[in-house]
Amino acid sequence: DEIAPTKLWDEWYRAYRIWSLGRSSDIESIEITEAEVIYPWNYSFLNFYESSIHYSGRQNWTGLLYSSTWNHMLNNKPQVPILLRDGYRRMEPEIYYGDRDAAEEYARGL
Repeated sequence: DEIAPTKLWDEWYRAYRIWSLGRSSDIESIEITEAEVIYPWNYSFLNFYESSIHYSGRQNWTGLLYSSTWNHMLNNKPQVPILLRDGYRRMEPEIYYGDRDAAEEYARGL
């Protein structure tokens, strides 16, 4: 689950997700092909951990993903500002295969 940097922001973000998506749980989806990874609205580009700006983008697929913001914006390369702070920690996220509709259905059941 994502937790915003401040309690007020976190409460607002959860309420906004319930209002706009019908759920408070967080889920990210990407498309991976043999050559590239496609981030629909969850590409971190040049984000700091706290910034949480949503971008869409594509990168060559390296086999690695980095979550660079508190709301899980993704990139396939580590970002220097995060490395200079405390760096990243290795995680083994749950991975499910399917389309975005299947992801939304799964998230509503959390």
